[in-house]
Amino acid sequence: MSALVKRPPVIAPWPPADTSLKPVTVSAQDGLGEVATRNQMTLKELLKVNFQIDMDTQRDWAFFVNWYLQEKLRCTRLTPGGNYKFSGGETLYARPIGLPKPVKPPAPPPYNLGTLAGVRKWFNEEIIGARTVGKGHLGQNVMRGVDMVVGDDDGEPNPNGWCGETVYYIISKFREATNGVSYDDTQAKIDGMVMGQVLWNGFDIDRPSMTPNHTAVIICPNVRLKVFTMDMTNTGVIDKTPAEGNASHTYDMLKNCRVLDLYQMQESSLEEWWRKSSWFGWGRITIDTTPGTQFLER
Repeated sequence: MSALVKRPPVIAPWPPADTSLKPVTVSAQDGLGEVATRNQMTLKELLKVNFQIDMDTQRDWAFFVNWYLQEKLRCTRLTPGGNYKFSGGETLYARPIGLPKPVKPPAPPPYNLGTLAGVRKWFNEEIIGARTVGKGHLGQNVMRGVDMVVGDDDGEPNPNGWCGETVYYIISKFREATNGVSYDDTQAKIDGMVMGQVLWNGFDIDRPSMTPNHTAVIICPNVRLKVFTMDMTNTGVIDKTPAEGNASHTYDMLKNCRVLDLYQMQESSLEEWWRKSSWFGWGRITIDTTPGTQFLER
């Protein structure tokens, strides 16, 4: 029977480049398994350090081994099954006995969602890419508007949906990434801050859905219903927090909080977000981190 040989797609250097390995002379009675056992290695480890062959991922690993035995070790004897065997005197390489096996350190969690830096990295690297229709996609918005009018809009978390649906998407993915922490019940702390919602509407009136509006996620201190306005005279930001709101946080304390806006595919400070949403910084913004916050009427 002819040898079962296949050239590997990538040829490993021979002898191996790892200078910590020791040469091992084999006999005609040895098999690869015996050589591995004698040197306190597994067959998988022996093939990896000698030929860079991975038994787990390379389906034709046995054919590749035969190629190395033929081409590099110059073996000439064959088993009845077509595999090369040692003639005696060939050299393999093994890890010195007593030398600790290399331990691959455990991979750190990709994002530390208990820190603001981790949440920002998660949003910019993982969440923004989920929106495939582009930022503020007009044609898609028109179709979503038709769906809402005819009653086909389900309001589910949707990275490609209206701004409110992208808010729900961010919150739902945050819940998944924090192993099921319920946003509605126990908001996770993010460097002492929490995840809430911020709404801009174009005019200072009490029905946001009746004016141009936009909403996004905000990471800020735990506040209850903060309202700020600025009119077209640009006389400055006015605090209009209602009686049931939290009066202890001023605009200056909140203006640098980070806003995660998937609809516009950007992350910015609250002050930057307000100006971009309204072009001139006019209108009203409302911030709330109360679990279950939902500003926009359906």
